[in-house]
Amino acid sequence: MQMAVYRDAVVTSCNANWLPAAAVALWSIARHGLPENIDLVIFVHGSNAEDRANLDVFNRRHGTAIKLVPVEMQPPPSVDLGHWGVGTILMLQLDRYIDHPYRRVLHVDVDVLAYRPIQDLLETDLRGRAFGAVDEVHWLNGTRRSSPGGIGMEADAPYFNAGVLLFDWREIVDRQLLPKGLQLLANGARWPLLNQDVLNVVSAGQWWPLDLRWNVTTTIAQYRNIDPWIRHFTSSAKPWTESCRHTEQQYRTEYVRAFEGTNWEDFVHPGGGRWSRALFIHLIRRRFAFGRQRRLTRALRAYSTTTDLSAKQRPVRLKE
Repeated sequence: MQMAVYRDAVVTSCNANWLPAAAVALWSIARHGLPENIDLVIFVHGSNAEDRANLDVFNRRHGTAIKLVPVEMQPPPSVDLGHWGVGTILMLQLDRYIDHPYRRVLHVDVDVLAYRPIQDLLETDLRGRAFGAVDEVHWLNGTRRSSPGGIGMEADAPYFNAGVLLFDWREIVDRQLLPKGLQLLANGARWPLLNQDVLNVVSAGQWWPLDLRWNVTTTIAQYRNIDPWIRHFTSSAKPWTESCRHTEQQYRTEYVRAFEGTNWEDFVHPGGGRWSRALFIHLIRRRFAFGRQRRLTRALRAYSTTTDLSAKQRPVRLKE
């Protein structure tokens, strides 16, 4: 009997300005090994021939086969794109750009680094749901700009972070979740976290919770010591920026090394990773924020004990 042949894809989407970060995000996944049936794709708006040539140099430097797919997007006139809005719109229009009948499509934000092979993630049993995501448990500590109750959901409704999304591609297309999210985004209402908020609204009950370690956000990393499988830099102080925190210097170094021998060596700002008075005060406050740490710890423990995880998605082990 001949085995069925299928293809999966790992993709990200961005403005051309963030193409170097997107390339590193996909390279960080590829460096742990990928089967031949997985495509690596960047959907980018506003790119040119120089961008393609720079990506070719990056691919040769790292032995990767990341594809660049230029796309033109039409944002709804009522949407304030802000700093990351282009990637938001592109992600909600993926069904327009992907013409291959993939089995699974893993979409990651450009500000992630992977530290584990993703084969187990791609094989996650989604229990018939359209996609898998990591529960945004840290909204319980009061640091999120929006909450389920603030966007029309029940106050205690499950709410996921959109930085790492594992799509069952046929289900996503059949249920039209991305077009529904885009339509909701264009309705003139205020959505503080754009695609994350609208996808949570339109897909309530249609997603499966993944192990927290597949999307360890900055807030989680600040207050609990968890070994990430995918580290997601959710603050404005990205590892490649001037405002990069000294505590994230190890990640900054990874970007510097990734760009060595490429045309993007100057993407990492030379002034980042410094100590400052503001950072020192932040670290002191974080160290003694016992109430916030207790709330977050309770949220994490509740997440790991109430979520029906598969054998490949063991509950999070916290390091006290």
